[in-house]
Amino acid sequence: MTLARQRSCRRWAAVAVAAALAAGAQRSSPATGPAQPEPQRVVAVGDVHGDIDAFASILREAGLIDAAGEWAGGGATLIQLGDILDRGPRPRAVFDLLIRLEAEAQRAGGRVIVLLGNHEAMNLLGIVRDVNRDAWAEFVDDGSELRRAEALAAFERLWRRRMADVGGDAALTDDAAEQWLALHPLGFVEYSAAFGPSGRYGAWLRQRPAAVILADTLFIHGGYGPALAGVGVEEINHRTGLEIATFDETRAWMVAQDLALPWSSAIELVAEAQRELDWVAAQAPGTVPAERLGRVSRLQLSWDRWYLMAEDGPIWFRGLATWNEVEHGTEVAKLLDDLGVARQVVGHWPHPDGRIRSRFAGRVLLIDTGMLASVYGGRASALEIAGGTVTAIYPGERQTLNAGVQAAADATVGTPGQ
Repeated sequence: MTLARQRSCRRWAAVAVAAALAAGAQRSSPATGPAQPEPQRVVAVGDVHGDIDAFASILREAGLIDAAGEWAGGGATLIQLGDILDRGPRPRAVFDLLIRLEAEAQRAGGRVIVLLGNHEAMNLLGIVRDVNRDAWAEFVDDGSELRRAEALAAFERLWRRRMADVGGDAALTDDAAEQWLALHPLGFVEYSAAFGPSGRYGAWLRQRPAAVILADTLFIHGGYGPALAGVGVEEINHRTGLEIATFDETRAWMVAQDLALPWSSAIELVAEAQRELDWVAAQAPGTVPAERLGRVSRLQLSWDRWYLMAEDGPIWFRGLATWNEVEHGTEVAKLLDDLGVARQVVGHWPHPDGRIRSRFAGRVLLIDTGMLASVYGGRASALEIAGGTVTAIYPGERQTLNAGVQAAADATVGTPGQ
């Protein structure tokens, strides 16, 4: 294939992705439910990372659940800012609690809103590098050994197809098989299915928004930065929903074309797409079957610029935790003024001292306090907004947060969330 033809394929690929996004515009995007009156009390909780005990304890401290773990918040609204999973041992228990509380709160006149964090985005895109070994074990059952053996056989079939293209040894070596098994422990197949489009947690997460405005406050996992200027919350949520749908559709198509497996990640899809493009480009003109030549046009994904993965996007942005407040104060204020909110509350950046931070004259509140103490060394916390008062809630402690700039010590930036 000539260089011009290869470039043409890549251009068509970009068009295909754009077309998929446009087609998805007809679908319903993640929503926070029907319009409701402003709640008198909003409680926000940051990154949980699979620590069910710490999460439940702070919900009890905030009066949102009782000793039995049932909803006790009445008409209050709980907003969880994402990063429910990864690194910690019991994400499944956290998901089950939130799904149950969502229904219980609704019956009591309250609400539970869960936002997408960067770790939800990674898992929805099949990127499971940060899953705790104990979290895999939560999904193991009597059929796990057989399912993993079948998954390895499926990988071997894909391997043979790849090797046939390049004229290599089609046999999967013992070392390669052992490496695959090490990367796909028992529970992997079930976990992947649970977070897939029709899985219990995957289907639920695909209906979660990336941002919400309540109580004159924007709640968002990473932050609302310059790359989002002029973009409203509805558009952010619509676009993230379309990106997830595009990934799901692309993966399903590549599986049907024998180019991927049902659990292949976005990283693996892009790598496989590049292998296919390289193979087609290396063939003599007129020797590639028309069907195979046509399908390469669908393979190039600009997924690194998606809101789900972009460093300056709504769920990965870290500037609100790292920027100099003097240099960027006016910029942050204008972003929030243009959006029509008093402040934004974000997670994503844990502070090792386990305290909620106020920055930019109180217009940015950082509420990831490293709840998973075994990894981040912090503690559980919650942020309450009620009657115009903003309060930090910790185990056995409450602190009213001043609207002004905190002490100079608060300007110290903690360790980054990955």
